[in-house]
Amino acid sequence: KKDLMLVFWLTMGGSLCFYTFTVYLKIFLTNSSSFSPKESSFIMLLALSFFIFFQPLCGMLADKIKRTQMLMVFAITGLIVTPVVFYGIKHATGVYEALFYEILALSSMSFYTCIAGVIKAELFPEHVRALGVGLAYAIANALFGGSASYVALQFKQHGFEAGFVGHVR
Repeated sequence: KKDLMLVFWLTMGGSLCFYTFTVYLKIFLTNSSSFSPKESSFIMLLALSFFIFFQPLCGMLADKIKRTQMLMVFAITGLIVTPVVFYGIKHATGVYEALFYEILALSSMSFYTCIAGVIKAELFPEHVRALGVGLAYAIANALFGGSASYVALQFKQHGFEAGFVGHVR
């Protein structure tokens, strides 16, 4: 029961960040900043390409230090980076400036994504691993990851767009 809740909480935070930084920021680039849909797509293409190659580097780092330390780095950098990223992108004057902030967000998140599956799987014995991880993951991901864009747009619609940054933090 404790491990199931731990997977739920880890997935809740990780999925919210993942969907925010990989899906919602593209919307944010066009709705709240001055970028065209074409520019937003270009920024995301470059940032996600970086993310693909940064993952193995973080994985190699995780093999050298404890995974719990990687989670701490993710938590601390996430608290610091999230408001910086949203503020920076909102006020960015060029594509490469916005790209810098998106890469900053994905870099912070990489400390979680490179080890999340391993940490969750190790919590359960083999005979219940798929159920233990899968159930908590599915519920948390659906509630917090999949709803990130909707929640962000609700904050914006009610004139409190910055409130979403607090929600992610």
